[in-house]
Amino acid sequence: MTKLRDWMVIATLACFWACGSPEQATIEQFFRAAQSNDNTTLAYMSDVRPPWEVESWKVVEVSSRSTEPFELPELLERFAAVTAERAATLDEIKKYSTEQKDALEQIIPKLREDPEYKFRGKLAEIQEEWVRLTDERKVREGAYQELRRVVGKETGLAAKSVMRQAEIEKLDGDVAVTEMLLNLKPRDGAELPYKVTLRKYDLSEPESDRVEPARWIVVDIVGATPEAVAAASPPAKTSEPASEPAAVAEPAKVADDQAAAASTEPARKETAYQPRELRGVAKVQILAPVTKVEGDQVISTIRVRNVSKDWLTRFTVTEHWYDAQGTAVRSNSRTHQERFMPGEVIEIELKTTKNPNFYQNSFEFSHANGEINATTVGSFPKNT
Repeated sequence: MTKLRDWMVIATLACFWACGSPEQATIEQFFRAAQSNDNTTLAYMSDVRPPWEVESWKVVEVSSRSTEPFELPELLERFAAVTAERAATLDEIKKYSTEQKDALEQIIPKLREDPEYKFRGKLAEIQEEWVRLTDERKVREGAYQELRRVVGKETGLAAKSVMRQAEIEKLDGDVAVTEMLLNLKPRDGAELPYKVTLRKYDLSEPESDRVEPARWIVVDIVGATPEAVAAASPPAKTSEPASEPAAVAEPAKVADDQAAAASTEPARKETAYQPRELRGVAKVQILAPVTKVEGDQVISTIRVRNVSKDWLTRFTVTEHWYDAQGTAVRSNSRTHQERFMPGEVIEIELKTTKNPNFYQNSFEFSHANGEINATTVGSFPKNT
């Protein structure tokens, strides 16, 4: 591990001498590693991958440089608070389930069969409080899982940037951020403008003047804004002004002329967009999952539509089961082995051995090259 890190430092310095700024050296090393499928180097110096196979790249400009405070110490404080809130809610649920054990033995099985069922009298009061507690557990669990993901991501980025093994959670400092506008050329197309964001974590231990040596890392690659596209494009050629003002044609004559031109001009060949393997965050739509029990199996069926413009590799659905107190009981995953094409609808079935403690389930989505942004919808378009 140490030899590999030393080699990367030498390679980065060599590219810096040849390429100019440290940020540009990182860009060069990043895309060269991608071209040669050097996944080890990419993993050390980036959190993303190129959007597609890049034939060449060119730095157009450095659009911004800034410094931000290192967010991890604050994130860890928030995570500790969210963890405590989650634990308190779980304790409250366990306490209430013990106090109302007999009533909940009637309520919980009925709600499993019919979540909309309404009890009456004293049972209605207990049901209302139980639903409130379990809904609160969902909110607390969601906040906990999301913040855990954010903390893990920020910790991972800092660990990639800091050039020696260190306890990242104990460090503090600033983060240098550079945004660069690049023209990226795919193997089968024209150059396209992209914005690349790099970060460098300048951190040290509290009450220490020694800043840890750090490298620039690539943290984001996105299509450039329309303003950036315009800035990167050559100005359009303007024709010479006419010596006399042109006559304004009547609308009917304009339509006739256009129709005549269309009939004589050869048809222009439209170039359809060719989907590629998606790298980064993908977007899907899902219908409400259907869960049923057959024998000793709990079967959940979920229909998913890919609404991204590119296809997904190894699209995976993971089902998590929790007991009535919100404790994780079991998980199960299923992966779609074929390409998940844009606009395609697939159906995934997950079978899990029945457990008497199963109470609620949730679903998590991923693909081989990034995360999934899933939206629940009532229906898919009829032509899908």
